[in-house]
Amino acid sequence: MHNGHLPVVLKRLAALAAFAALCAVPAHAQTLSARIDGDVLNDQAGAAVGGGFDVNGDGADDVIVGLPYRDVTGINDGVARVYSGATGALIHELSYAQPYARFGTAVACTGDLNSDGRAELLVGAPLYDTGGTDCGMAYVFSGLTGAVLYAPGGS
Repeated sequence: MHNGHLPVVLKRLAALAAFAALCAVPAHAQTLSARIDGDVLNDQAGAAVGGGFDVNGDGADDVIVGLPYRDVTGINDGVARVYSGATGALIHELSYAQPYARFGTAVACTGDLNSDGRAELLVGAPLYDTGGTDCGMAYVFSGLTGAVLYAPGGS
């Protein structure tokens, strides 16, 4: 009997095996399947990337990209964008604005934490001022709605 972590471990091992197989293919024989660019100078799109879980329920693993220097409502507050692994379409743009928080410095997809059938999204903002200056904040967003589920902060 397992505690529910076995499927996640097996999925990650399969992703690692697929990555290893890709690395075994010479660069000249590889083709680019998708490219995601920042759209503003100094966004730092791709500073953090994650994936490996289906966020929108279409059966394909999706991708989350951090843009920690993106200016949304303040300087360097940052965003994270979730893209469809099947089509490349934008699924969610996540933010929790605070100037200089650098939201999107760390990103990840995880399994279904709230039993809605969709993977959740993790986003870090290491310079978020919550319990003091630059204490940081980690956010868990619903993959289904993009709403904040949890936000455990530093102190």
